[in-house]
Amino acid sequence: PINGQHTMSLLRRTSRVSLLPTILLSLQLSKTMRYYSILAFAALSLFSSCKLYEDGPEGANKPGVVITEELHQVQDLLASSPMGWQGVMIPGSYQYGGINFCFKFDDKFGVDVSSEDGIDPIHSGYNLTQSSGIRLTFDTKNDRIGRYAAPNYTLLQGLEGDFEFRLDSVSSDKKQIFFTGIYSKNKMVLTRLTEEPKDYLTKVKNVREAVYGKALSPLKFGGKEASISVFGLARQLNVTVDGESKLMPIY
Repeated sequence: PINGQHTMSLLRRTSRVSLLPTILLSLQLSKTMRYYSILAFAALSLFSSCKLYEDGPEGANKPGVVITEELHQVQDLLASSPMGWQGVMIPGSYQYGGINFCFKFDDKFGVDVSSEDGIDPIHSGYNLTQSSGIRLTFDTKNDRIGRYAAPNYTLLQGLEGDFEFRLDSVSSDKKQIFFTGIYSKNKMVLTRLTEEPKDYLTKVKNVREAVYGKALSPLKFGGKEASISVFGLARQLNVTVDGESKLMPIY
């Protein structure tokens, strides 16, 4: 005799067994579809990237290659002056006047720095980088230039000098290089030296000592007389016109 309850139990077990392969197959297909979807997305992204740059510059015209070549050209230019370069750095808001420097660069990112405050050169490193234009950075451990930027107990901003400069332009004859200080925004022009740095800076010091604390003969500007006195230690001229005085940097 057929037991109805037994039959129903058998059918339920049979149904569960028969559905299991279907569920497993469905899960496997779902995983496979996700895998191929990921592959398709990756391939599409790669294709899009290739399309984005397929019309870009090639070979020596690639941006990275061009930037590197420009840095090499500036490095070669800096190292091309046998006597080095002379320039004037004006710290801060002109309150300290201008300081005469001499730089002798080599082709291995080394530089000898001397100034009217220290004629004997100090050797250190420098660097050229690309950051919103070509940037020349001196090693602040070099006291000849670092002292004007380093803070101290009495001047938290130091003397507001620069040790980083942005390259603005080069003269057509390559005898002058124009920079702007990153901190002060003041201009600095490097000019090829035709004599040894020590000889040049000695002349600068002699002129400074000759005019230090001196009053110059009055001058006339636009029909008005101007009296001028020199503050040599601060490298400034005190110019007075119609009772109004103004300090101007000298170097």
